[in-house]
Amino acid sequence: MSQPALMQLRSRGAPVELVKTGLEGFDETFGGLPNKTVLALMGGTGTGAELFAQQFMFNAARRGSKVIYATIEKPPSDVREELQSVGANLKPLENTNPPRWNFIDAFSPRRSRIIGGTGPLTGSNLLNTLKESVTETGSNHYTAIDSLSYLLLRYDILDVMDLVESLIHTARKDGGVHLLVTNPNMHDAKMVHTVLHIVDGALEFIREEKGQEFEWSIQIRKMKREAHKMGILPFRLTERGIVFETTKRVS
Repeated sequence: MSQPALMQLRSRGAPVELVKTGLEGFDETFGGLPNKTVLALMGGTGTGAELFAQQFMFNAARRGSKVIYATIEKPPSDVREELQSVGANLKPLENTNPPRWNFIDAFSPRRSRIIGGTGPLTGSNLLNTLKESVTETGSNHYTAIDSLSYLLLRYDILDVMDLVESLIHTARKDGGVHLLVTNPNMHDAKMVHTVLHIVDGALEFIREEKGQEFEWSIQIRKMKREAHKMGILPFRLTERGIVFETTKRVS
């Protein structure tokens, strides 16, 4: 099994491993994302945050890593279709032995599925199931929770932060990059700053209307050990997915 492509970057004298995202333009500009981290992908509907998570995880699984993708606001079939629309076929990754891509479907069964005979996948059962699934997967694995906003809106913030802290502990111990898709428009400023405080890094996805067209960009708001410059990088949504404009970077 191949290992993720890693680069080394020195920040404040300490080496930081960077995991390649496989996203055109991003790796050329930033080198990748820091290993052993939990990152918030912050963006509203149509900003590209979900697609970034899906493409990053797909590329990690294709390189041989184990991916845990928790779908909380949509069924797994939607994720398969969204990736298929940019030329990424999940079926071969789901059908390997062991599977490289594993869904946690927390959308479809919330009112019907029985977890361990204890009741439907609701309330603390959902948080406990997520916690167990994303923290007991071993080394060389990656996680996406889509989305953290659902959990923050419906459950006690202390319980949700406990899930995030457990994921951070797992990241430090076993490595990998773990993504929390978050819609800041659904929360007040205090909640957003709480998330920003606890995670290792945050990438903000922005969509702006320019005349009759939209322009997209990503801003790194926070990153562990300041491994990246706090810059803004424009991107396009294409038939291949997200493509970053490396020649138009604003530092």
